[in-house]
Amino acid sequence: MLALTFVVVTILTAGAGRWLFGRWFNHLTLYSLTWGAALFFYGLDLIHYYPITPTAWGYILLSWAQILVGAAVVVAVARRAPDRGREAPTDSAPATGALATAILILCALSAVALASQWVALFARYGNLFTALIQLANERYRERIAGQVAGDIPYIGAVAFSACALAGVYVARTGRVTWTAISPLVIVALQGITLAGRMGIAMGTTLFVSALLIAAPRRRAAGPRFWRPRTRAGWGLAMVGGGGAVLAGFLAVTLTRGLDIDLPGVDPALERLATRLPVAASLYSNVSAPPVAFSEYLKAGAPRRAWGSYTFAPVRRALRRLGMGEGVPRYEEVYWTPLHSNVGTYLKNAYADFGPAGVVLFPLLLSAVTAGLYLRTRRTGRTGTAVLTTHAFLVVIFSFNYNIMVLGTWLLSLVAGWITGNILDHHEGAVATAAPAEPAEAPAS
Repeated sequence: MLALTFVVVTILTAGAGRWLFGRWFNHLTLYSLTWGAALFFYGLDLIHYYPITPTAWGYILLSWAQILVGAAVVVAVARRAPDRGREAPTDSAPATGALATAILILCALSAVALASQWVALFARYGNLFTALIQLANERYRERIAGQVAGDIPYIGAVAFSACALAGVYVARTGRVTWTAISPLVIVALQGITLAGRMGIAMGTTLFVSALLIAAPRRRAAGPRFWRPRTRAGWGLAMVGGGGAVLAGFLAVTLTRGLDIDLPGVDPALERLATRLPVAASLYSNVSAPPVAFSEYLKAGAPRRAWGSYTFAPVRRALRRLGMGEGVPRYEEVYWTPLHSNVGTYLKNAYADFGPAGVVLFPLLLSAVTAGLYLRTRRTGRTGTAVLTTHAFLVVIFSFNYNIMVLGTWLLSLVAGWITGNILDHHEGAVATAAPAEPAEAPAS
């Protein structure tokens, strides 16, 4: 019955997102689907979790309502403003050569960081196959401890910026090239090298989000800013990009090994895990965080310094300069009965700002995301598209934790936004310098 309840709530709020934005791909619908899935799986009781407390349920439903309110307010304001809520096509398609060059440059930078790690692994083990495949668990433990061999800090994050720009590139051209696929390949190789799946999920989400945000809402006569050249381009993007990331995801999963002997696992899930070992781990990854949030509240909801999680990358940077307190790499563990160190973005918001954070953070997140989304659809600016995809990333992973705690997220956003603005300036300069079309001679 509980699972059915969340199916109904998810359908209603996802439909509200479709009605507000006129497209299924919007942050309200995505929030509803991801949270609905997490709570649906919790309701299936395939792992016998501790019950979520009424207080936690109240916060979950309140934050869900705030996401809806934030989106509705921004859409209402945009519709009232003259020509602010419409998608305005331009008279000419933007150049994609500079965009392709930018993607390749970012990929080259991230490839340098990846190669540095491979050189270190080869020097240590004498064989990359041994290091990447046979010793994945050892590299996973080293990464958790912050000991990544050959790591060049921050440079690898630009691969995620390239993923967002590659999505825009496919949306503009309607076709898939090696340029479009290369960021996903780099991200998949990074995931295999670090024995981690989160980066693969982030890169894929950025690529797909940029692609669908930039997709045309409807066909129209005449030149269109975001029209794909071929319908097959969308399908090829999904197949080509999906193949790269799926290969990386499976490689990490199969080489690292995942524990299927988890506390509280129902016999039905145990039987499934014997045939599909990744099933129990993925099920717990999706369904455990809301329970961990409940256990966090039961433990007295310990607070951290103001904005610790929300501004974690900045606070860590200041700490390196000897100013202020840093933020631990990983959060404290709560038992659900599984151990979980992520308790949805609500746990982070509460720890940062108290009960007010659970109310205001979802509202502001939704309002900012909606504003960026509408602006991207209206102007087609690359820099704004990059900001929008990173805001979508926060929304999509909110059922797990606040992804803003990752320095990778912030660095990717900044690098992508700067690159996008440079491209926008370049396109504007090219458009200004282009000669005007000669006027037709009057009929005699």
